[in-house]
Amino acid sequence: MKKILNGLAIFLLCLGLGLGAVCVSSVLAPQSESLEPIRTVEEPGKEQSDIEEEPPVEEDPEEEGHTAEKSAEEPSADSLAYSLLDEETKTVYAQMLDTLENHAEETDLPTTDEEVLSRAFEALTSDHGEIFWVSGYQYVKESLGGQTVRIRFLPSYTMTQDEREDYQAQVDRALSPFLYGTGEDDSDYEKVKTIYENLSLNVKYNPDAVENQNILSVFLGGQSVCNGIAAAAQYLLSRLDVPCMIVYGDAGGESHAWNLVMIEGDPYLMDATWGNNVAAALGACSYEYLNLTNADLAATHTTDMDLELPVCVKTEFNYYVQEGLFFEAFEEDAAGAALRRCSEEGGRQLGLRFGSSEAYGQARQALVADSRIAEYCPDITSFRYMENENLHVLTLSW
Repeated sequence: MKKILNGLAIFLLCLGLGLGAVCVSSVLAPQSESLEPIRTVEEPGKEQSDIEEEPPVEEDPEEEGHTAEKSAEEPSADSLAYSLLDEETKTVYAQMLDTLENHAEETDLPTTDEEVLSRAFEALTSDHGEIFWVSGYQYVKESLGGQTVRIRFLPSYTMTQDEREDYQAQVDRALSPFLYGTGEDDSDYEKVKTIYENLSLNVKYNPDAVENQNILSVFLGGQSVCNGIAAAAQYLLSRLDVPCMIVYGDAGGESHAWNLVMIEGDPYLMDATWGNNVAAALGACSYEYLNLTNADLAATHTTDMDLELPVCVKTEFNYYVQEGLFFEAFEEDAAGAALRRCSEEGGRQLGLRFGSSEAYGQARQALVADSRIAEYCPDITSFRYMENENLHVLTLSW
C-alpha cells in the first residue's frame, strides 16, 4: 500500500471476514471542514462472503450502478499520465473515469491485479484535477481457489450528483480571474505563464482552507494548499489545450504536489504553490518555479509515483531564459541593463537567474553587498532582495 501526496491516497487494508474476499479503501486526505453540503467521507469497507464454491456470478451490464465495458470516450492521448500507462492499465483508468463522471456507485474492473488498480487511480487523479466530488475509493476483491477472480471498484463520493452539478456551476462562474489574460492565439508558454501568474495573484496558501485537497478551495474560496493549487493548474491548462498533469511526491521534507506541463512537445516542471509562497513574501509574482528541469528541483523535490514520468531537461521555456534574464556567467553590464530597462518601464521588481553558484555569488556581491543596483536604478532610495541559492535566482525589489 502506498501513500500519495499529503495523504492524497492513504491505502487502508481491511481483511474481509469471508475467506474469499477482502475490501480495500483508498482515501483522499480528510478536509479540515466542509463547504455545505459537501461531506468528508471515510466509509468502512464492505465485506463479501466466501466464494470458494462457485465462480462469481456475472453482473447484468444493464443493472444500475454497474458497467460491464467502458462506454465513455477513451481519454485523449494528451492526458499525460494516461499516455504513460500500459494497455491494461489504460483500460482500467478509462472505466474508472467513466464511473466517476457518471456518478455510478460501483463497477467491476477489467483487471484482477491490485497494482494495476492503484496505478490507474493514481494516473486518473493526476490527469483530472477537475474531479472534486470523490474522496477516494474502496474495492472488493473476490477470490476462487486462492486466485483473484474479480475486483469491484466503489468510489467514495463526497456529495450527490445534484450537489456536484451545483458546485460545478459555481466553479464555472468563478473562472474568469483565473483565465484572465489568456487567448486562443497564445503560445503554450504564454498560457502556462499566465495561469501561473493568476494562481499566484488570486490564491492564498492556507493549510486550514476549506476543501483544500481539491479545486473548490481555489475557485470558490481563494485559499488552498499544494494539492488544490496543482489540481487547479491542471484543470485550467487542460481547458487551454496545454497538456498538464499533477505530480505527487515530497518537497522540503513534506508531502507535496506540483505539475508537469508540455510546452511545444517538451516536458517542464512547474510548482505554483512554491511560487505562490515566494510571491506572498515579495508582494508580487515570483517566477522561480516556472518551467524547470528535473535537475533544477533535484535538491528539493522527490517524486513518489508508480508512473515513470518524462524527464525534464530542456531549458528553452524556463521563464528567465525566455525573458532574457538568464546569465550563464555574471556580466555586470548585461545584468545592469536588465535592471535599468525594468526601472525605466516603471517596474519595481526583477529576478535574475545565473548559470552557476559562482556567477550567482558574484551578482549578489556586486548588486546587493556593494549596492551597485543604485547605478542602474538611479531613482531608488532603498531596496530589498530575496535569494534562492538552489536555483541561483536573485530577486531585487525597490
